[in-house]
Amino acid sequence: MDKKIGKSVVATGIAATTIISGALSHQVKADELVESTATKPKATAVTEKPITTADVAEAKEKADAAKKNVNQQQEQTKKAEADLEGAKTAVSEAQEKVATATENEKAATEENISQAETNVKKAEEEVTAKSETVKEAETTVQEASQAVKDQENTIAGQQSLVDVAESELNKAKEPVHAETAAVETAKNQENQAQTAVEHAKNELAKADQAANAAPQNQAEIQNKINQTQAKLEQTKQLIAATNTELVHEQKNASTAPVDLRNTTYSQFLENLRDNSNNEVVRNAAVDALALYKRGQNEFKITVGSDSSSPASLENNLQALELVKAINAYRRNAGLPELLVDPYANVASQIQTLYFEKENWHMGKLIGNENVAISFDPQGAVNFWHSEKALYQKIAAQYGLPTDERQLDANDIYMKVGPNVFAQIGHYVQMMDNKANAISAAYDTHPNQFGTPHGTSEVGFHNVRNFNQRVNNGTLLTVEAMEKLLRSGGSRGAASSANVTALKNRLAELQAQKVSQESSLNLLNNQLTDSYKAQKDRAAAVVKARQNLEAAEKALALTQQNLSDKKAALKSATARIASALSPYQAKLQKAQATLVEAKNQLAALKTAEENKNKALEAAKAELVAAQNRVAAAQKKVADLKTAPQQLESAKQDLAAAEADLKAKQLVAETENAKLVDLQTVYNELLANYNYLLDLLPKEVRQALASATTTTYQANGGLNFAAAGAGSQTLLTSNANSASQDEKDASVETLANVATQAQPKTDNNTNAPATPKASPSQSVVLPNTGTEAEQLAFLGMTLGAALLAGAVKHRRRKAL
Repeated sequence: MDKKIGKSVVATGIAATTIISGALSHQVKADELVESTATKPKATAVTEKPITTADVAEAKEKADAAKKNVNQQQEQTKKAEADLEGAKTAVSEAQEKVATATENEKAATEENISQAETNVKKAEEEVTAKSETVKEAETTVQEASQAVKDQENTIAGQQSLVDVAESELNKAKEPVHAETAAVETAKNQENQAQTAVEHAKNELAKADQAANAAPQNQAEIQNKINQTQAKLEQTKQLIAATNTELVHEQKNASTAPVDLRNTTYSQFLENLRDNSNNEVVRNAAVDALALYKRGQNEFKITVGSDSSSPASLENNLQALELVKAINAYRRNAGLPELLVDPYANVASQIQTLYFEKENWHMGKLIGNENVAISFDPQGAVNFWHSEKALYQKIAAQYGLPTDERQLDANDIYMKVGPNVFAQIGHYVQMMDNKANAISAAYDTHPNQFGTPHGTSEVGFHNVRNFNQRVNNGTLLTVEAMEKLLRSGGSRGAASSANVTALKNRLAELQAQKVSQESSLNLLNNQLTDSYKAQKDRAAAVVKARQNLEAAEKALALTQQNLSDKKAALKSATARIASALSPYQAKLQKAQATLVEAKNQLAALKTAEENKNKALEAAKAELVAAQNRVAAAQKKVADLKTAPQQLESAKQDLAAAEADLKAKQLVAETENAKLVDLQTVYNELLANYNYLLDLLPKEVRQALASATTTTYQANGGLNFAAAGAGSQTLLTSNANSASQDEKDASVETLANVATQAQPKTDNNTNAPATPKASPSQSVVLPNTGTEAEQLAFLGMTLGAALLAGAVKHRRRKAL
């Protein structure tokens, strides 16, 4: 017999895998350098077994398969439990039959059997009597039904007599038919005339009401006209006063100094957009302002307007100090100074805030980026440049140039790889001989180090159409940029906050004036329409009175005509009254006889209904008596066959109990299978969650956004993955936000340098690995040594033990 591998053995295998892998591997972490108040930054080069989204997908696939097995087994278990409940019910019923048969056997004495037979005879006699009662009731019902039919025939005959009498009377009235018809016609005419009078009265009342309301409506409209005219005059006075104040404020604004602390970079760009004589500069300012909106909508980054923001002109002057310090190092090395791209500074501001929020590089707008926290501008540049010592030390090892004029950041990265470049990348990017432009940002946001300095950021750009941009004024020297910042972007008279407020107020007043003039025109039109409508309503009143008078005259004529026609009918009827009397008497007698016959029919139907009820009651009593006979006969049969029935009931009970035992065993087996399959599923799900937690935060978030989470039984969760990407090394393809994006491509080292920066002791929140897109797998660098092979062997051993345990459970379940 196979030896069963228990859960503890499987868990030990998994734990062994974890221990072996953990003991032989460690992490590589990269991030920006920050100044420490205690120790200098240190980086430790370590490795870890690669964990990819493909590994997670495979673990999920296994967990899903196990869950499917659990679901199938749950159905089998439910069926087995339902069968078990049915077997229990069958046993209960069999036990009741045995109890009944036992009672019958005890009662099966000669005396009881004789008494039961006597009861049968009595019940049969009762049935005979009840049958006779039913027959008598049926005869009575038949007689009552026949009486109803006979009376209905009598009524039909009497109705014929009434019809004949009416016909004879109508024929006798033929001499006055014309007068009768004339009276009916006159009545109809009178009714129509009366209706016409009522309608004319209603119309006159409506016309009077409308005419009486007109003066009040006109007064209300005139009052509104007066009020609106007064408001319009007041608005015109306010517009004149505001125009005078605006001219004065515009004159003051053109000579007032710029408030660098409270003026924002967006206002600076707006001044360039509105006041520059250079169309290229105006268009560049428009594009840069649009980038602020893109940052809000696409990246959820809002560059604020407070004095600590990277958007304040005061902090932008501090950002220029970063550029000055970098250019000083480049001059000393014999490299050309970098020109400032004023329109890429917006991208630097957005990526600065992103770094503060996420503790990692954004890399969406600028690829080549240096960031430092808690330094003043000169200190940040000095700190980046301090990597020169390490660069000079390893230059010979990698065949790198030591002449700073020959440093090509992209070429150096390709030679040393991301791990080494993470330790020298800031310095190399500063001295890159391919860079020719720079953007910068600086803020004074509080940080974890408690210094008065915030975050420093610079982006390095290779502008392909460099000469064109220098000539069109979209790339500036540090001195020119500083002068432009201090002037607020060569602001015009419209740059003052007071001027802006007055212009907005003036626009509101102009809109208010237009609205009031429109309302005034509308009210005047309404008043004109009201006077015209009043004339129409007066004419309508006159017309309504005329219609009423005509209707009343017509009514008087119809009333006189009706009176004349009634008099003529009365006279004609008097002439033939003696001839009509016999026919009228005959009709009255026939109608009285018909009424009496109908009353008799109603009484006969009531009697018939009562006799039908009596018949139904007799039939019900007969059925009850027949049931008592059947029960008495069954009692006799049960007493006489009690021993045989008891034996049969015992046999049925034994069979039901045997079936119950068998189905109980099946149910226990199916439940055991379900427990085993659930255990396997929970272990595989735990393994999947463990591997998922090993992925970087950004990759997990990307997977979560591409999945649908549904609740599963037994505490399980099923993540329906949308798919996994191919395994690729993380590199950046981010583009510079420079002005020449439309004209030429920008050479990008992307985040290869910046995202591979070593973690320092001062920056405790830096991520352990670079962030990847959902379509990429994360591959950590590894040594390729025997240590890695041993770690992989440990994982394989744990997986094999787990698979063996699952297979053994399934074989035993089958």
